[in-house]
Amino acid sequence: MLPEAARAATVFLGSSDIAVKSLADYEKKLRQNGVMCGPSNRQEKIAKELDTHAKRGSYRIHEDAALRKLVAYLNEYPTVIQGAFDPAFLNLPDEILVTVMRDHQIVFRGGEENGELAPHFLAVIMSTRIPKD
Repeated sequence: MLPEAARAATVFLGSSDIAVKSLADYEKKLRQNGVMCGPSNRQEKIAKELDTHAKRGSYRIHEDAALRKLVAYLNEYPTVIQGAFDPAFLNLPDEILVTVMRDHQIVFRGGEENGELAPHFLAVIMSTRIPKD
């Protein structure tokens, strides 16, 4: 049995307080309200979706564990989306593109199989869809 103070949770995106009975019940009810408990669960979801998008787009995503960790903490229910930019920007030095994508836009850069940058990126956003269990 949970102590009195731990029997209710207020979810930021939810509509009201949620009564909980146990840790498992807490995690289940948060998920039903659009929150994935535990950053490791969010990181796994992000990694899987990054891989799926890269395979679908026939390009390579440059692995960046620190960026994946950051976006896992920034999003309660992360979802990966794909974006592209004008290939003319590839004329800029790689260092500029990489810095802007990673540190300013907070996106994963896409690349060709040969390691060159491609005009693709994957971003992690907070999903507004409540998952169905």
